[in-house]
Amino acid sequence: MWVKAFLGLGSNQASPSHQLLKAVAWLSTHKAIRLKKQSPLYSSPAMVLAGESAEGVPDYLNMVVQIETCLAPEEMLAEIKAQEQSQGRDLGAQRWSSRPVDIDILSYGDQQISTETLTIPHLGIPERDFVLLPWRDIAADTVIPGLGSVADCAASLSGISARVVAARLADSK
Repeated sequence: MWVKAFLGLGSNQASPSHQLLKAVAWLSTHKAIRLKKQSPLYSSPAMVLAGESAEGVPDYLNMVVQIETCLAPEEMLAEIKAQEQSQGRDLGAQRWSSRPVDIDILSYGDQQISTETLTIPHLGIPERDFVLLPWRDIAADTVIPGLGSVADCAASLSGISARVVAARLADSK
């Protein structure tokens, strides 16, 4: 059975637009994934740990994609981690550190999942303009289980720093 899911993609290292192109190419050629929609490309300041400065940390490029997949959520996560690693991500690096690519499962159908390794919907959605704004661009009416519609969540954001930098990923080169 194919399930609609949304993924958040981000990069702030090693030619971020190239990293996102590689991630989207992987999604579009994966036999268990159908790439359906891609958001515009957004730029946003890097998130840092409390007490740390973001000065000198490159901004992120972010986007959201809609997919259909026949992979179970844990299988999808394993495939994503393997792809991130193949693109140079150190999976043992400190949380919120700079990275060549970050792929998050934002939602998976209407499921709510909480395990040691996977939380769906992704916990940070309500506070992250770099997730909600691109998601709103491609699927504003999507209901995020336990949170409401993407449009309503985006309207509730306080302080927006993410900005559109390209209508399509290919335009960002």
